[in-house]
Amino acid sequence: MNPEIARAWVRIIRDLSLVLVGTFILLHETLVDRAADPLRIGAGLVLLGLPPALRADEWLRGKDDDGSHEK
Repeated sequence: MNPEIARAWVRIIRDLSLVLVGTFILLHETLVDRAADPLRIGAGLVLLGLPPALRADEWLRGKDDDGSHEK
């Protein structure tokens, strides 16, 4: 498999898992748990915000083809 394609799939799986876990936490805390914990709700919101932040960080850094950064 091409390293670029593999890196793209890793990003997709990472982002999808973060969104799924964040959504699960928010749904559980708001619909199932009677006494919602604000810390858990905050953690769910942070998990939902991580994929765009990670993508923006990768874009701003301008990753090389091999994944290393030149300084």
